[in-house]
Amino acid sequence: MSSLSLYPAVRNIFPEVDHTRVYTTAEKLDLALSQYHAELQQHHVYPEANKKPVVLKIARAYQVSETTLRRRIKNPTPSIERVQALTPVEETALIDRLQFLDDCNIPADRETVYSLAHALLHCREPGRVLGQCWLDRFLNRHPEIKYAYVKTISTSRANAESWDIMDDFFWKVSSDMIFY
Repeated sequence: MSSLSLYPAVRNIFPEVDHTRVYTTAEKLDLALSQYHAELQQHHVYPEANKKPVVLKIARAYQVSETTLRRRIKNPTPSIERVQALTPVEETALIDRLQFLDDCNIPADRETVYSLAHALLHCREPGRVLGQCWLDRFLNRHPEIKYAYVKTISTSRANAESWDIMDDFFWKVSSDMIFY
């Protein structure tokens, strides 16, 4: 008779794994965490019958990194939620505003997106600033956003040396328009 049959209430807490399915790394990690917590709960309920869970053994069984599993055991909040500047609700509001501007034929450029995102962020956390790579990650998360990549004018073109030629051209164009 196995030790699990003596404790039927504990048997159903272990995660069920479908061996015909291919799991992603995040799903494997979640299964490994569930296994760890189930073994830990079983140990707390019946300490004389069960040993403490072995993290290395669970990590190998679910083919996940041991250090990642240990980190998630100590801090169960996934790192992406801690790092992400805007909450999902704020991102939804930002997407709605950018799509509204797109409907009005105002393209979303870097300055527009950053200013709208900073306005949302500063309502919640006044001192926090968005990072340099925030826009790229935001656009990767939301491909439905149409983004206008704006190129700057080259310095030589902006500082044209022949102002007389340009002034003459605009004088001719404006004088031709008056006579029509």
